[in-house]
Amino acid sequence: PGVFSKQSILKDESQQLDPYKLAADEDDIEEYIIPDYNAYFQSLRDNGLDSVKPVVFFETSRGCPWAQCYFCGIDGYNTCHRKMEPSTAIQYLNNIMQYADRCKYFIGTDSSMPYEYIEQVLPYVSIPKDVYILYETSVKLTEREIQNLVQNRVKLLLAGIESLVTPTLKSLNKDATAFDNILFLKNCRNAGGAVNWNLLAGIPNNDTDDLKLYTQMIPKITHLYPPSGIWLISFQGPSDYVMNQSKHNICLETYIKQLEYLYPFEKQSLQNMAYFH
Repeated sequence: PGVFSKQSILKDESQQLDPYKLAADEDDIEEYIIPDYNAYFQSLRDNGLDSVKPVVFFETSRGCPWAQCYFCGIDGYNTCHRKMEPSTAIQYLNNIMQYADRCKYFIGTDSSMPYEYIEQVLPYVSIPKDVYILYETSVKLTEREIQNLVQNRVKLLLAGIESLVTPTLKSLNKDATAFDNILFLKNCRNAGGAVNWNLLAGIPNNDTDDLKLYTQMIPKITHLYPPSGIWLISFQGPSDYVMNQSKHNICLETYIKQLEYLYPFEKQSLQNMAYFH
């Protein structure tokens, strides 16, 4: 679903190319298929890899309810938040849990867990006590909502925090403040949920003085979960940074170094394929 192909991009040259419309039709998320991981687990046993801690992935939504962060292009050309109805998600996740006897870590590929799942889905899924679920969530969850997630085995949270400085967050067009982010980290710590998050550097038009605030702030929050690292911002696919470079006063080049080793195509073709800039 959503894949570009020769057939899907053939059209009259006089027509303006719309990448979203050119992609093949996407399957309705309500019409899900339960992934069959049996061969994967059997392969681990056959190759003497019983010590490996496997991970099972699942998907209950696509797109993002905010979808306005300038740097993000992960949801492609269709950022509309498409999500399973609660009744469908309950059935789907209960089916996924059939692997809980062989796997203790389940990761949602969703860009943002549907908010209503906290009360309408997770309490009705049979999740063993030794299983851990990872979901990407909004930082604007309340303390009680975070507690409910952890109680329902969503003990690993992925959050798009990106910065602990409000002006920096505004420059990224994030729907959060520094206070929101720090409160989220505090509530996760109190509830017993682990958080995976990072700090971004190299942000266009960002005041470097903002970074100096970290020298004052970080010593005061060492009791909270630390970031996984400080990473240079990446310019992705159809993000606003890429699509509206003049608006942000930047000039980007497509990053094709790896593609040159993989494909025997001309530079222009590789640039058309590139996701990162």
